[in-house]
Amino acid sequence: MFLLPALLLAGGISCEKKPSNEGQIDPRTLIGGDFTLEQKESFDVVSGVKYTKYLQDRLGATVHVLSLDMESGGFAVEASFADGICPNPCDESANNGKKLRETLSENIARRTASGENIVSGINGDYYSTLGGFPLSCHIEDGEPVFVNNPYELSREPFFVYGLSIYKDGTFRFGERKVSMSASFGGKTVSVYSVNDTIVALHPKSRAAAYKGANIYTYRFREQPFASKPSIVNKIGTQAKFIVARTRDGLKINEGEQEAEVLQVLDGIHGSLTKAPYVSDPRDFVLQLTGNSADALTPVPGDRISVKLEMSLNGEVKPIAAHMGGKYLYVKDGKAGTGTDDPHAPAHTSVFGCDKEGRHLMLVCIAGSMSFYDHYKICLELGMHQALKVDGGGSTEMWVKKNGNGTIICPSTDSRGNERSNMNYLLVRQL
Repeated sequence: MFLLPALLLAGGISCEKKPSNEGQIDPRTLIGGDFTLEQKESFDVVSGVKYTKYLQDRLGATVHVLSLDMESGGFAVEASFADGICPNPCDESANNGKKLRETLSENIARRTASGENIVSGINGDYYSTLGGFPLSCHIEDGEPVFVNNPYELSREPFFVYGLSIYKDGTFRFGERKVSMSASFGGKTVSVYSVNDTIVALHPKSRAAAYKGANIYTYRFREQPFASKPSIVNKIGTQAKFIVARTRDGLKINEGEQEAEVLQVLDGIHGSLTKAPYVSDPRDFVLQLTGNSADALTPVPGDRISVKLEMSLNGEVKPIAAHMGGKYLYVKDGKAGTGTDDPHAPAHTSVFGCDKEGRHLMLVCIAGSMSFYDHYKICLELGMHQALKVDGGGSTEMWVKKNGNGTIICPSTDSRGNERSNMNYLLVRQL
């Protein structure tokens, strides 16, 4: 019998490694008489990773489950941004089908071409398709690929929740808090974002209070697509720019990091026709306006320090991967936020884990139903905590079977089986 585990989420359960097989749950023991899941297919993707397909009889739903035994040691769970660039914009706000950015299978193909053995993947966070950024933070191998400015979180407070995979092999779902700063000469300023479009310094931006100090990196490309030179990621010039080089690139939750100042450009006290972009993964640019620009006054050759910190429910550990989401379908085994949402997406994707915290589950639920129905299915799968990530036409899953990868759960878009999402969560065999 296949025993399905479940998820950990925003309530902030810490998933530490456990020595036993306790906590594996047979979902069929949790089901009421009118609500059943029928297993239709199940196979081991690699050691520690199992794919199972279920049908839900009453709702007519198909449920795709990747169950990951996080103690197996044979694989890694990784966040992967589309095309590896951020922002990754488009030229229209409509979101069906293939856009300029990578689809899930294209993202996996690129990673595979670089020598990685990707065995499964699923879509990730909600996002702005036109602006080209997710609505939560995105961390890859400790690198802050995207940290959005605090104004965006004030508009959408449910996006405070996320999943962190730590470098020690443990993981946690919880409420995220971010604190970032830059220091020089005994003075420290708060940093509000990484690779956020706030650096364009739009005069009518409602996030004006957070323009003081922001960072962008080599991920931030002026022209992200050679085929569309008209699409430009803009950076405002009415600021001071400190271009600096770290030893190994910016990392989050690794304490103070020193960087050598390579260049200082001042568009506040002088004329600056073009903001600097960088291409070396070791480099970043600190854009300063207002009091922050006056506070930090290094010259080339000086060393500045930055500190980037993200906690989940107060815990700070070196992060391998982080991805955010919205709504807690399940919190501590009970209905969380979002189950009473009036909208009923055709598909949804969920990250989660069991009560014991050994198994991570990546789930695509395909079928027209309510958020409450999704919650019920999460309970059936044994989830003690469950985080909803992006859904609708964004819901997709890719799995490798008998050496060949395929889209197991296709998009509901009218333009094909895949949509160009912003980021993905991948499973790589070690």
